[in-house]
Amino acid sequence: MNKFLALKIILEQQNITKAAKILGYTQPAVTQMIASLENDLGFPLLIKKHRQINLTPEGERIFPFINQLLNDYQALEEQKQEIQGESTVIKIATIPNWIENGEADIGFVNGDVTENGLVIQHQVLKAILPLPLAQNFPDNQPIPLADLTNYDYILLEEGLFSESVSEFQKIGIEPKMKLRLHDSFSTILMVEQGLGYSIMPMEEETESLYQIKSFDTVPAISRSISLLQKNDGLLTNGAKNFVKFVQTHRNAL
Repeated sequence: MNKFLALKIILEQQNITKAAKILGYTQPAVTQMIASLENDLGFPLLIKKHRQINLTPEGERIFPFINQLLNDYQALEEQKQEIQGESTVIKIATIPNWIENGEADIGFVNGDVTENGLVIQHQVLKAILPLPLAQNFPDNQPIPLADLTNYDYILLEEGLFSESVSEFQKIGIEPKMKLRLHDSFSTILMVEQGLGYSIMPMEEETESLYQIKSFDTVPAISRSISLLQKNDGLLTNGAKNFVKFVQTHRNAL
């Protein structure tokens, strides 16, 4: 199992030395593990190209099975720990594929990208502007998306689908993309520094902490947040209890 795990971490880190550090082995030991795995399988798994570590065609065919085996093994270990009375970790994702392939137990995802799941919240996305830029627009009036196209856009990426980019495309325009970030706090700071505007959920309490101003948009942008879970039979009791809690208290979330 360690050989399979080494392969996965090498691909994630794109560096054998970093993978070895995570695994707690030396770099030569991890290299030998991969060589041994390739010898067991009878074909090479990895190839280096342009400083990237990629799977060979044979590796691409077999890796989904290796990944599923690792996920199943981890699920087995979690069930064992729960039976023994030890605490377990609940893995939460924001990408549907991670639930589907077993890498996460539960997911909070955009309801527009999945038909499965329980809608637990509706969110309105607002245009977030630095204060100097906000002075160019009337207070308490929605901003047409078309009026933002001359300004730099800082995209908060929260998955494979972007509601804001989709709305821009619906009206036939492209935002002037400057940055793509994966963290809302960093995005707010970039906006505050005047590097551009963003579109994201924003509460009054949060807005008051920064030198920013939020506006509704035309067209309005909204989304639903859905709760997804993997097969109920594979969930630990801890994960099941978490799901029940969310279902019971979804109106307060």
